[in-house]
Amino acid sequence: MSESRMPLTSEEQITLKKAAYGAVTLVSLAYPGAWSSTKENVVGAKVLTGATGAVGRILSGKDKFRLDGKNTADIADEVLPALTATVAALQIKSPAETEEFRRAVTTAVRQAAASTKGGASPAQTDMIAKITAALAI
Repeated sequence: MSESRMPLTSEEQITLKKAAYGAVTLVSLAYPGAWSSTKENVVGAKVLTGATGAVGRILSGKDKFRLDGKNTADIADEVLPALTATVAALQIKSPAETEEFRRAVTTAVRQAAASTKGGASPAQTDMIAKITAALAI
């Protein structure tokens, strides 16, 4: 497991990573097109790997995660609760890192959506609102 200097368990660290990268995936899936999805994922991933502190170390680590959903709804059912669970764990175990996690995810999904031709689509805007709500506990 990554050297996080944070009292999150290995499972919680994987959930953090799945939540963050999964949020970017949800935004990319909300705008159809293979080229667009790839570009959005790259833009979002760059933001996430630029996060600082323990959250940044976890997001930049080599730990693997997997999204099991077969479609956008299934992935949302997996990622949105993971976002909420990560915020809850951070608030209890490392309150100082909570805002860094929220900032990294919010910035990543907004920049990913903005990278699409013509800017964020209505579906992406709706997905970002769901992501933001999941982070707001």
